[in-house]
Amino acid sequence: MSFSPDSFRAMIAGSPLYLALAALAAVAIALFVYRRTNPVVQPAVRIVLTALRSLALLLIILALFEWTVQFRRVQTTPPLLAVAVDLSASMQQSEGGISRSERTMRLLREALPARLDRGMATRYFGFAAHARELSPDALDSLTFNGDATDITGALEKIRSSLVEQNLTGILLLSDGNYTQGGDPGRYAAEIGVPIHAIGLGSAQVPADIGITHVEANPFAFAGESTPISVTVRSTSSRRENITLSLEGDSGRESALRIDLQRGPLDSAIVLNYTPAAPGRHKLQLLLEPAGRDANRGNNRFTLYQDVLRSKTLIFVLAGSLSPDLSLLRSHLAADERFDLKLLAELGANGDLQLDRTRALQDSIGESDLLVLYNFPRRTSSPRTLSLLQAALARRPRPLLFISGRDTDWSRVKPLEPFLPIRASVVTTGEMEVTPLLTAAGQQHPVMQIPGSGTAAWNLLPPVYCREQLRGWWPDAEILAHARPAGLAPPGSGAEEWPFILVRSAGAKSAAVMGYELWRWHLMMSGIGNTDETYRHFFQNVIRWLQIEQSSDLIRVRTDQSTYHFGDEVRLVAQIVDARFQPVDDAEVELGITSGDKGDAQNTLYLTLTGKGSYSGAFRPEKAGDYRVHARIRRNGALLGEATHLFSVGSYNEELSDVALKESLLRRLGQLSGGSYAPSDSAAALIAAIQGASLHRTLTNDVELWNRGALLAAILLLLALEWFLRRRKGML
Repeated sequence: MSFSPDSFRAMIAGSPLYLALAALAAVAIALFVYRRTNPVVQPAVRIVLTALRSLALLLIILALFEWTVQFRRVQTTPPLLAVAVDLSASMQQSEGGISRSERTMRLLREALPARLDRGMATRYFGFAAHARELSPDALDSLTFNGDATDITGALEKIRSSLVEQNLTGILLLSDGNYTQGGDPGRYAAEIGVPIHAIGLGSAQVPADIGITHVEANPFAFAGESTPISVTVRSTSSRRENITLSLEGDSGRESALRIDLQRGPLDSAIVLNYTPAAPGRHKLQLLLEPAGRDANRGNNRFTLYQDVLRSKTLIFVLAGSLSPDLSLLRSHLAADERFDLKLLAELGANGDLQLDRTRALQDSIGESDLLVLYNFPRRTSSPRTLSLLQAALARRPRPLLFISGRDTDWSRVKPLEPFLPIRASVVTTGEMEVTPLLTAAGQQHPVMQIPGSGTAAWNLLPPVYCREQLRGWWPDAEILAHARPAGLAPPGSGAEEWPFILVRSAGAKSAAVMGYELWRWHLMMSGIGNTDETYRHFFQNVIRWLQIEQSSDLIRVRTDQSTYHFGDEVRLVAQIVDARFQPVDDAEVELGITSGDKGDAQNTLYLTLTGKGSYSGAFRPEKAGDYRVHARIRRNGALLGEATHLFSVGSYNEELSDVALKESLLRRLGQLSGGSYAPSDSAAALIAAIQGASLHRTLTNDVELWNRGALLAAILLLLALEWFLRRRKGML
């Protein structure tokens, strides 16, 4: 940007003629005043006095005519070229022994300085998932490792950053392999600036075979086979033979020899895994291509799976016998993974009858999961209730509570710490109610019905309840409300109250505030509808209660079971105190390490999201195994610690398709009025880039008439005149 003086001019508010007449009058007045003096002074003194008086009067006249001086300058701005450099990982791909990143660096160091018009200024920007401006000094140390490419975002960033500059073009150095931000061609037609694209790389798709996606249940059962679905992508132009194997803690678990068809092709392969013992298992999927493979880094994938006991001991404590209890018992007993024991109260005195499994009362303490049906009642044995409280206090475990026709809520109160509900109800008498899913229920796995999602809940017949729940724990989730059957539709203002609730703090728990739930099974069959809702609901509840049934007060987990390199990992910590109350004033520090040696990777502080839950996110810098060690402090004191393991696969969407997108880059040039050239013709394209300098005339008006300097000059002239007159003794 340069300035060249052009001209300046003086301006007045009135007519120049009037100004000239006023100036002549001022001079005439001064001459008239000093044509003779008393006493007589030398002619030189009279000339000085006349000049002082004339100048003072002239300045006063100029002030009255609002004297302004205008300066005019011409601003010249040279054309500006923005250079956008693709810094994503796909630029590390090599063709002919030279990587795309090396070709890019040669263009920046040699072709651009030598071929670009000397009169054109340059600004540099690097981009991958996000764009940033680069200093010229940084061009020698660029790293090409971005895990995503957003060309549209880079163009938007450049345009907004240089909107007030004389931007005459954008030079894009890229392979055109964008993975986020949408099609940049739509933005190129609107940017209003020519895009000159230089394509780096080859349009030929390299032969690569890799694991792109893995799906596995977050948990499995010891001794039972569980499927692991693996997606393998092949870009080879010929058929390939591969071996896909699964390795666990004890070595190779299973392997398949697969004949892949010509690519590009995604193949879904299912391996079966049978864990031998409960615990957290580390599994590795290994892919062994027999032919060419451009990228060996995506041939391995690690995941972790929680393995539960194959037989879960479920202890059902019932306050009475009923069709509800019979149906629930038969449903649970039909699952081979469950070892079911039932203890039901009989008679008015709460006498107990043991099931044929000859379970003793102390089986409560041995159970893995407890189900309370219509218990406790007013007649329930105090010894049974005391035994239940002691067992839960000694070892909290998952608990499912189903209210009944005569549940005694005053006796439920001691069980509150282990439930999602509080013993605060309003008795209304028996009424028919239907479940209405909440927003949380629409997403929660407990309420999902295979084949119909959550829509199946709208078809269920009403069930019964006698109380309206008025109390629950703050960290409980309400999955469904109860609505009196036959009332106005949802949203009409009809009264609703919690009906199905779950709680994750401490040992998991769930509650259903209704009875005669058998109607969801038998009555649905009677009217020709599916009865799957009842079966899947209780399967979901039991399964959800089983997962992560640790009684630790601090839990750390990730939001997904598997990650790919480049994914954002979100970590969640759930913290409760010894009374299973959520802790909302803790400091949660996570130390994240990677690799077998435990190299320091990151320190992350989680932020409170409510109800004892804290979350935060980070983006791993490399693939591999990660260990999270959480330290929880409260009021400066260490509250507890927890650990969590997860793995990041080496597959990266950025590297899934590394072929040069020549058609896209050519389209960017055509739509924007720019040009396209491959890297071997880049010098000619750079030399052809033209841009015109921008000339703007800038004016600056200086209002002399209202400045203090003008007033000071007038006063100075008059003061000098008065001083000389005084020295000469003039009146």
